[in-house]
Order: sequence, then C-alpha cells, then structure tokens
Amino acid sequence: SYSFSIYLRQQWDDPRLSYDPARALEPSSYLADKIWVPDLMFSHERVLFFMISLQITRISLTLHCEMDFHKFPMDEQKCGLQVESFQYTTAELVFEWIENEPAEFYPGHLKLPQYALIDTVTTNCTKQLKTGWYTCIGLTFILNRELGYYLLQTYIPSILLIILSWVSFWIDIKMSPARVALGITSVLTMITTLNGVRGDLPHVSYIKAIDVWFAMCLVFVVGSLIEYAIVHYLSTNRIGVWNHRTPSKLKKSDNYSGDCCVSLTIVDRSMPPLYNSRLPSTTINKIESSQSNASDEGKIWIRGNCSRKSEAIYNTGTRIDKVCRVAFPVAFVLFNICYWCYYKLV
Repeated sequence: SYSFSIYLRQQWDDPRLSYDPARALEPSSYLADKIWVPDLMFSHERVLFFMISLQITRISLTLHCEMDFHKFPMDEQKCGLQVESFQYTTAELVFEWIENEPAEFYPGHLKLPQYALIDTVTTNCTKQLKTGWYTCIGLTFILNRELGYYLLQTYIPSILLIILSWVSFWIDIKMSPARVALGITSVLTMITTLNGVRGDLPHVSYIKAIDVWFAMCLVFVVGSLIEYAIVHYLSTNRIGVWNHRTPSKLKKSDNYSGDCCVSLTIVDRSMPPLYNSRLPSTTINKIESSQSNASDEGKIWIRGNCSRKSEAIYNTGTRIDKVCRVAFPVAFVLFNICYWCYYKLV
C-alpha cells in the first residue's frame, strides 16, 4: 500500500447552467449545494480523507498496489491511481485528463525514503459492467527503488563476511582451533545478518534477488568450512594403498632412505673385544666385517606418523588450500558479475 495527498481539480461543461455572467456565484453560496458535480471514486482505495470545495478537492489517499518483488531490492514498481464514475455511464459522463500536464508535482516537495519517482503515464481504464460502460481514467506512477540503503546494510557487510571466511585458507592446517572458530563464526554471523534483514523484506512466496544473494553467500561461507574439514581429514589420516602392507615387506629403498622414526641395531656382545692380542688378525677382520654388516642389516625399519608418507598427505592438504585461495575469490567475482548484470541491467 502507498499513501499520498493530492489536490484534485475538476472542470466540466453543464449546459443546464445558463445564467447572467454579470452575476457572481460564490462557492460558499447556498446555490452551490444544488449544482450537479461528477460522482467520481478511486479504485483500489483503502483509506480516504477529503475536503471538498466547488472546484478543488484536497484528498488524502491510501491505495493498494500490486508490486512485483522478483528483483527486490533492484526492482521498479508501477503503482496506479484510477478515477472512475460510480453512477453515470459513458452516455452521461466521460472523464479525460488535461493533455498538457495531467499530474503536476514539484520534485523539491516530493521526497521518498526508498523510491525515486521516474515518470507518470496516463491510461484509459474504461470498463464494461452489466449496467453499461463506465468511464475510468488512470495515472501510473513509475517508481525506482533506491539501492543505497541495502548496499550499506546488506550487500557490503555480507561481502566482508565472505572475505573474512577466506582468511582460513592462509592459516596453517595444524591450527584447528583458529580455523574452525573462524569458519563457524562466519556462518553464524551470516545467518544473523540474514535474520536481521528478513524482518524488513516483503513476505512473498517466490524467490527474490536478495534471497539468491544470501543463499550464495551461505554457500561460500559454508564451503570454506567444509574445505577445511576435508583438508584436516586428509592431513590427519593415512589414506593410501600402503596401509595394508606389513613392515616385513618394506624395503630400505622404498622412500625410507635411513630417515625413519625408529631403528633397532642388534650386535653380538658375546664376541671378544676387537683388539684382543690373543686373537689372530684374520679373526679380528672377520669380527669387524660382521659388525659393519650388522650396522646395516641389523636395523628394523618401523613405519610411523612421522614418516615421509604422512608428509605427502600433509602437502596434499596444503596444495588444496593454495588452490582455494584463488578458486573461491574467482568464483565469487564471477557470481557477482552474473548477479548484477541479470538483476540490474536486464
């Protein structure tokens, strides 16, 4: 609904009123109540207050307007004012707008908080009923919604929240409390912002432009949180085909070039010291060679969390973060281009 106050000026010809022009007829005269006046009424009327004189009527109206909010808050509305006859058919009464300027208004006196009056268009809405044709004329107001309020209260804060959720891509994977807290805070703040704006939105059953915006914002914010869940799972779990392999089948050269977590060396302590004078030189050489072989062959390689396989998984999560640092902003920029072009330009 929309309300406004107007001054309605009427001019008509009544051949029955033929009198001496030299005789003045004041509007406050008792004869004015006996003069015929058009019986006009306003369609889509909800509330009406008026003050009537003979030729000028000041009216305060509240009318109903069928609005389309598919592009809200970048919508353009067309609200009309229709004046029609209540009792007389077109054979007795016909309404017409003044051709030069049917609606006169001053932009300095007309200030709307959310809309800008673009233009006015006159229409002919003469209709046929069972009792005949009844005259009707209309005036359509073309209103364009101002976007400044929603930019400051809705779009810019949500964009900043999405950028804030991308900060987690630069935080190390091992910093779980920081990344989880940042992701959950971004999601909850976005939902709170949506609930705060929803109270001022028109209650309609179809999808509006601002609904599409908030839905995609939630997708980006929740997507950054899901991305960390995937990366964290990859970095803390050994996912690979080598999990079913037993340590006995491992080889020293299988990505474990002496850099494992645990090694065990077995040395035969029952042998005499290397430099015992009682032993011949050939025996001492055999002992040295056997001990040197024991230092290599006596080691048991044990797989652990600090082996190089887990580092490969950790590097995979880091690479995913690096890809998301570029993929998420690029996807959001492409969404903005499509969104604003479709709802603002089309």
